[in-house]
Amino acid sequence: MTVSSLLKTMKYTYPMIVVKIDSKVIEPDEYEKTLVPDGAEVEAIHLISGG
Repeated sequence: MTVSSLLKTMKYTYPMIVVKIDSKVIEPDEYEKTLVPDGAEVEAIHLISGG
């Protein structure tokens, strides 16, 4: 499963998100081709700003 397909499966659609696999940040342009290894720790962090 790629990062992109994982985000779709989990219904993460927010445009500003940071994805980390085993503490390594994955760039958005890499989501389509980066595979999520079995047993990996995946973090999806929504970036929100406010005032």
